[in-house]
Order: sequence, then C-alpha cells, then structure tokens
Amino acid sequence: MKRLIFVFMIILTVSCIRDKLPFTPVQSDFTPTDHVIGTMGETMCLSIRVPVNVHHVMSADSNKIQLNQPNCYLIPRDEMIQLVQNLSDTTVFHWEFMTAVTPYPDEDCVLLAHLENLDGYMCSIGSGNNAGVILHKLINRLLEM
Repeated sequence: MKRLIFVFMIILTVSCIRDKLPFTPVQSDFTPTDHVIGTMGETMCLSIRVPVNVHHVMSADSNKIQLNQPNCYLIPRDEMIQLVQNLSDTTVFHWEFMTAVTPYPDEDCVLLAHLENLDGYMCSIGSGNNAGVILHKLINRLLEM
C-alpha cells in the first residue's frame, strides 16, 4: 500500500511542478498543531486538485470515496492519521473554510479536506517547485512510517 501512495504522490508532484516558478524553500519538517485538521484522522476525505483540473481523492473510509472512479484511493487508517497530522502544520498549510468556488488560481495545487457532507477546509500549496517540495516531503513522512 505504501508503494501505491508513493506512486500517487509522485504523480501529484510532477503535476504540480509543471511550471517553472521561482523556488521558495519550505521548512524541512512538518510540525503538527492543534488545528482541527490534525484531529480528523481517518474520518477525513482529502482531495488534491492539480493544475490540469484533475482531482485525486483519498480516505481511510471506503464510504467516503467511490473506488470505482479514477483517481480515488483507499488509504490505510494509520497512514491517513499520519498524513492528517502532518497537514495540521499551519506554517505550511493555510487552511480556510471551504467555499463553493475556489479562490485559488487554476495553476495552484489545492487541498480540500472534506468532513461530513460538504463541510470542510481548503488551502493552496501554490504551484511549481514549492508545491512539489511540499508533496515530496509528505511522501517522505509517510514512507518513514
């Protein structure tokens, strides 16, 4: 399963690095905080919109995703909990309440954290190398488990 996540995140990294924007360094480690994202664990459904307007969806709860749809991934519970804790780092991820229309540019990689129904949070990790670095670091944190 970790290999599947690794391949999935590599695809996202490549999608987010397509443009050649100037590189902005990101801190080397994620620092979990008490942000509500960090407490969502396996109940969260995470959607990542990449610049080609494709959504990749993952969750530890098979009832929250449609596995027969492309780009939907069932993640083991412990890996999802680790991912969610890393996503609570508010110095890297600037979470806002989800809106019907994203305020972020089309070229940004956008994270959508779905709760029950359509409630949730969203943030942009930008585009280019910066977004790729963030996704790469999330991959490495999951592989360390």
